[in-house]
Amino acid sequence: MIKKNIVQSKVTRKLNTLMCSVLPKSYKYAGKVVKLTNSVDFPPFEMANRDFQFGPIAYLLAYGGDLSVPRMLQAFQLGIIPFFKPDEPYLWWTAEERCVLNLGNLHIERSMRKLLKKSEFALTSDQAFPEVVEKCRSMHNGYQWLNQDRIRAIHRLHEAGYVHSVEVWKEDTLVGGLFGIQRGYYFYAESMFTLEANASKYCFLAVALRLYELGFEFFDEGIWPTKHIESTGAVMIPRDEFLTRVHTAMNDSDVVLDWSGLFADWSPSDAVRKYLEKQNYMKEEQ
Repeated sequence: MIKKNIVQSKVTRKLNTLMCSVLPKSYKYAGKVVKLTNSVDFPPFEMANRDFQFGPIAYLLAYGGDLSVPRMLQAFQLGIIPFFKPDEPYLWWTAEERCVLNLGNLHIERSMRKLLKKSEFALTSDQAFPEVVEKCRSMHNGYQWLNQDRIRAIHRLHEAGYVHSVEVWKEDTLVGGLFGIQRGYYFYAESMFTLEANASKYCFLAVALRLYELGFEFFDEGIWPTKHIESTGAVMIPRDEFLTRVHTAMNDSDVVLDWSGLFADWSPSDAVRKYLEKQNYMKEEQ
C-alpha cells in the first residue's frame, strides 16, 4: 500500500510538472494579482501581493496589459515599474518608498568637480539614441530587464517625445551616456553606461546641473539607487510624497522643447562654478 502511494505521488508530481510546462507563464499570477485589461488604469496600491517581492521593497501590483505609450506614462506618473524577464508576462511593481535626488542639494565630489571643469569630454543629446540604448542593454545584460519588448517600448516613447538620450564623447568615440523619460519638469534616468572611467558620472551630473538651471527641482531615481546615485545626495521618501511631487512636475508645461540643443553653447565648468556659488550663498543666508 505504501509503495503504491509512493508511485502515485511520483506520477502526480510528473503530471503537475508537465502541466506547468505547457501552461502560460501568467498562470502562476492568475487570481493572485490583478490582470490588466485594455484600460491604462492600474489597481490601487493596496492590492499589491506581498508574496511576490522584487528586491527589498517592491511588490507585484499587476500583470499583463501592454507597453503602449499611454500606459507607460501612466505607470511612471504612479511610480509603477515594469520589470519582467523575456519569458514572463508584463509585470508591474510598486513600492512604499521612492528614491529622489533634490537638485538643490546635489553633492558633487571634488574629483568630479575637477573633471567637469576640464574639456576632456563633449556632450550631446538625442544624437545617438539607438546606440545609447543598445550600450545600456549590452552592459546590463545580466539584469534582463532591458529586453526586446522594453526596448521597443522605449523607442516608441522616444518617437513620441518622452524619452531622450544624452551622449558623452571623447573625440569621436561614444564613451558614456544615459537615457531617461522627461515630461514637464519630471525626469527619470532609466539607465546609464560607461566605457571610460567616470563618463557615466560626468553625464549624470551634467544633466542634473543643466536641468536644474532650467527649473527642475528633483530627479526620480527609482527604487534601487546605485552607490553613485546615493553619493550625489539622493534620499528615499514615502510614496504619497513622491506621487504629489511627480503629479505637479509632470502636469507642468514642457520646459525642454528641443532636447537636441540641450547642451548647445553650454559650459559644464561655468555650470559647476555657478551652482557651488549658489549653494555657498544659501548656506551663508541660513
